[in-house]
Amino acid sequence: MILHVIFLAGFVFAASPGCRRPSGLVEGTPTVRNLGDRKYVLTLPKAYDPTKAYPLVLSFHGWQEDGESLASYDGLVETAQAGKIIAVHPDGAADGVPAPGKGTPTDSVLVHESTVAATEYKGWNAVGSSVASGAGEHTCDVEKAAAMVAETHSPCYKSCSSCHACSWTTCADDVGFVEELLDALEQEFCVDTAQVRAQGESNGGMMVFELLQSRLAPRFSSLVSIVASPAADSIQLPAAPVRYLGLWGENDHTMPPGTPNDASVTSSDGFRYSSMHNSTLTIAEHYGCRSDPVPVTLHSEPHRVSCFAYEGCVEGSVTMCTFKGRHVWPRWLSTFLNGYYDFQLPVTKLRKPVLLRKKVRVGRASSLLRGEGRLELAHPVR
Repeated sequence: MILHVIFLAGFVFAASPGCRRPSGLVEGTPTVRNLGDRKYVLTLPKAYDPTKAYPLVLSFHGWQEDGESLASYDGLVETAQAGKIIAVHPDGAADGVPAPGKGTPTDSVLVHESTVAATEYKGWNAVGSSVASGAGEHTCDVEKAAAMVAETHSPCYKSCSSCHACSWTTCADDVGFVEELLDALEQEFCVDTAQVRAQGESNGGMMVFELLQSRLAPRFSSLVSIVASPAADSIQLPAAPVRYLGLWGENDHTMPPGTPNDASVTSSDGFRYSSMHNSTLTIAEHYGCRSDPVPVTLHSEPHRVSCFAYEGCVEGSVTMCTFKGRHVWPRWLSTFLNGYYDFQLPVTKLRKPVLLRKKVRVGRASSLLRGEGRLELAHPVR
């Protein structure tokens, strides 16, 4: 891939091959596009200039969600409409099949569940969420997980070698998918390849950890995980220095942050994860940072978060923050992230995010709890 490097007022911009090519798309409007068997939502900046290299931000949804629902509440569409970025919300793989023992192929319930499993259980193969990325008996309480699978009618996946109770997502090659997506976007649009960022919530945040330890890590300048942790014993050393930020809800029982003394934590549904401190320390030590994080104040929404940073890093940076909340995307988070990315917007508040939740599936608790900015299922999605 040929990149054009531009020096301007002390900044370095790496312009992608797609520069100077007209987009042919409606600018500032979310557009659903296809890449192979997957979809993604693309939002170009208003008044998109094909001679100007823009930062690119990928945003990964949680399990059972999709790119369109995340685009409706994570604030990146508004940031693109302000002319600052190219925003991309990809779909995870949806290759689910009903778990064994659900009836005969002519059973109408099985037919319904086959349709649901193949379309609505989108997710990411990342850091121990599947047997392909390390899930096994060490990542969950098998008996408790099996009971939850039976209650919620969670599917198996065609791409997985087995249907293990501790394996709850697709086994698709999601690193390969992201690589193909980045290549396509950089060929078609004017991307500043020195400012490619990714963020993700829950299972999408696990995908951020997967990217950090993958061959694609050198292509990202910053990675942000939100209410997300790697499964126990699945985190590996980062493959490149990036600016890493992790955010955890203090009262999250789905992927709990844990305490400084915890190497791993167990969720309310019996799944085991690396703790916040273990995950960030693993990254920080590889970057040559000091092992004791110190309190820091971030200039955006400082009263919302309690943040600590690892100092003295030889390369990269590592910051971890907690907020008063559960396994939810807070309504103020889009403003916070724009400040972290240093996207200077002409407004102080973005549109209130609203989660477009699919219908609650058979066997899943139907009561809804009001979270801090979006709806949270009584059994929160990962």
